[in-house]
Amino acid sequence: MRATPFVNAALVAVAAAIGPAGTRADDSWITFLSHREGKNILYRMHPGGEPEALFGGEIKDAPGLPAGMSWRREPQRSVLSPDGLYFLSRALDRGSPADHFRSPPRYLLHLGRVGGGETRLLTSDAGEAFAWAPDSRRFVYARSLWGHPATIRHPAAPRTELVIQALDGSAEEVILDRPGFWEPCDWSPDGRHLLVKYLSTPIIQFASSALFELDLAAARKAPDAGRDDPGGIKGSDKEPSGGGLRAIRPLARGFQGGMSRYSPDGLSIAIASSSFKPQGEGLIDASRFASTNKVLSIRGREGEPERILCEGSDVFDGPICWSPDGNQILFARWDAGKGPVGPAEEPAGDALSIWSVGADGKNLRRIASGWCPDWRGR
Repeated sequence: MRATPFVNAALVAVAAAIGPAGTRADDSWITFLSHREGKNILYRMHPGGEPEALFGGEIKDAPGLPAGMSWRREPQRSVLSPDGLYFLSRALDRGSPADHFRSPPRYLLHLGRVGGGETRLLTSDAGEAFAWAPDSRRFVYARSLWGHPATIRHPAAPRTELVIQALDGSAEEVILDRPGFWEPCDWSPDGRHLLVKYLSTPIIQFASSALFELDLAAARKAPDAGRDDPGGIKGSDKEPSGGGLRAIRPLARGFQGGMSRYSPDGLSIAIASSSFKPQGEGLIDASRFASTNKVLSIRGREGEPERILCEGSDVFDGPICWSPDGNQILFARWDAGKGPVGPAEEPAGDALSIWSVGADGKNLRRIASGWCPDWRGR
């Protein structure tokens, strides 16, 4: 699609202020998702530059559509490659008016250049989270039948594969095959570890979660360790172990596992987490879900105590990122009065804003409307 310039003085000013010392405007890219044009679109900008649309939006002249109907591509999550040249984006193609389209939604993983141009479809199997290898030539994603049209009417106990795929599509490698839901949050800068989030079951009332660091060398020797303990549709109460797993946050009820990222030097981990706890057999109380505290915290890789950098009911436990110099962490917060009304609620309108906080917990400030920030140097 053609990039559409968008000037946001606040975003430009703050991005310039928090840019890495000594770098030029073209040394790094910031990308983020926003509804500023009505629906999900991925934007790009240089620190100190002007944001512009990069991926998503209306697909012109889509074939097979009668008059009065249109087709849009809506990116849901996007991550920049470490070399700052490419992006991966999980996107949904959606028709309008919405009440005419009743087929199950299918999200597709696209590869694009940050400089613009056409994208390439990589897979229809990728889950919501994925991560780049530090060489920018491979990526890892989660593959599961949960949510596939074949299992909607006949749900099966959740099981996930973590798959490393070459960017050119020439090879893939399964490095984890276990019961439950697993998501790759980030790949360590030295290439030796993955941060992986675990959820025992999609049934919120019974869910437990954990955050692990996966040693890739050990994982390759036993990718299916623990597969013989399926746990059933309600998940297992047993903490996964073996196969290269090391618990960063041990298994506990709720969603404390959180999305996480390594610092650029690989010595610390930033975590966006939630204090929400399941409510047993009953229905989820939407008002209690909306009022639970979210926490953005940071810890050393060797087990140092967590330090809370930002805490509140409005902190979004979604994608986060570091600045290239490791001094800032970008994350999203729900705007006042526009928080979630239930566990499956997606952002709507300009309900989320991107914020920055220093790695020392200081200098908290709003950047702009949007979510899913990523920032890579070149």
